[in-house]
Amino acid sequence: MILALAFAAPAQAAEAQSAASTEHRLIWKDEWRRFDLVEYAATAAIVGAYYVVELEATKPSESNWSGGIVLDGAVRRPLVGSTATARNRAADFGDYLFLVPPAWAILDGIVTPLATDRGNLDVAWQVTAMNIQAVGLVGLLTRAGHRFIARERPDVSECEQDGEYNQVCFRGSFASFPSGHTSSAGVGAGLICAHHLNLPLYGGGAPDVLACSVNVGMTALIGYSRIVADRHYLSDVVVGAGLGFGVGFGLPVLLHYQSVGAGASDAGVSWAVAPYGTANGAGAQVVGGF
Repeated sequence: MILALAFAAPAQAAEAQSAASTEHRLIWKDEWRRFDLVEYAATAAIVGAYYVVELEATKPSESNWSGGIVLDGAVRRPLVGSTATARNRAADFGDYLFLVPPAWAILDGIVTPLATDRGNLDVAWQVTAMNIQAVGLVGLLTRAGHRFIARERPDVSECEQDGEYNQVCFRGSFASFPSGHTSSAGVGAGLICAHHLNLPLYGGGAPDVLACSVNVGMTALIGYSRIVADRHYLSDVVVGAGLGFGVGFGLPVLLHYQSVGAGASDAGVSWAVAPYGTANGAGAQVVGGF
């Protein structure tokens, strides 16, 4: 009897440990880097800098750059809507859809771990922190482009000749580069791909791959609609999509979804992306602490 109890105790302990380890289906791996003080501070600075650029930076009254480059003209001619109705419909399509990918990413990061994984606050917290960081950085860089690069939209000259060329003539006339609709959709798509390819938010396999694919497709459609609406050149759309997806996918993968080296962990080294600004523009920089 004593011998049986001696063997039963370790077995029960092992079962309890196994039950604890499987309490949540979504596990933040030990080798993945968590948000630390440096990143929280950097994210707060990024969001703050975005609001400064958005609310305080003067909107340009004239362009610093106008006209197309490389393939812009060749792509614009066949794709721009031939009637005001076609251009307006394309603009409406983009206006309705461009917030879906970032909203999906943010809600997915909160709702899925909490509602489908027994209130998994740990994963929800880490994913949401990454989402805020990436969305804030893309918003800052996009709006900085609008305020300081001040590229003229392709429809400005057309609107000067015909005030009813489209329903948004002269709205943000010098905010063409990069495409804000496309960068917004791109960051959402990038975040969704980064999270779903590393965490089985929808159970793993095809559903998670489909979430990534659908949002990448939406980003492409939004970019296409902005050209049809004659609100952006191809180069605006390509840079916007690349910026959005690059930050949305790149920051989580490079900063978190990778093994933390033992040396870096032991040394307490941490780094993050933070904003910087001058009188002539704004951007991002890498900061660290140890």
